[in-house]
Amino acid sequence: MDIIKANIIKGVVSFLIGLIIIINVINVREWSVLLYLTPPTLRFFITPPGLVFLDLFFLAIILFLYAYFMIRPIKTLKGKKNLTIIAMIFGGVFVVFPLIGIGYELSLSTLIEFYLDNLLIYYIFGMVLYLICLMPGIILFTYSWYLRGKLRIENNS
Repeated sequence: MDIIKANIIKGVVSFLIGLIIIINVINVREWSVLLYLTPPTLRFFITPPGLVFLDLFFLAIILFLYAYFMIRPIKTLKGKKNLTIIAMIFGGVFVVFPLIGIGYELSLSTLIEFYLDNLLIYYIFGMVLYLICLMPGIILFTYSWYLRGKLRIENNS
């Protein structure tokens, strides 16, 4: 099997995985239940379940883009540079949301609230979920930073 056919198969598989993720994320019943449990919508998006939904949504977008660029690869150096910058932006988005959640969890009012309610285990579990949500962003950002440096070397030679 040549490289073009292998890339088309990889693109179709990643598109289908992204489609499955989007279908699971946009489940209206789950969203309505989670939004009902936490009335302020912004607070929902900085809690661990909301961050998982946002991370999965952005992961599906990245899988759609990956599928598109596997089927129709970019051949120009300028296009590759733009793609790495877009990947760095998505990596930054993946990093920013969990950092906002960590800041929210570390705020004094929530720390005292969890400490007084003896829910320290929930607090630690929530922090672990934030760190797990932080890992894909760090990986994507560092990988795109590496590709950017590689393209810079290609440009100089």
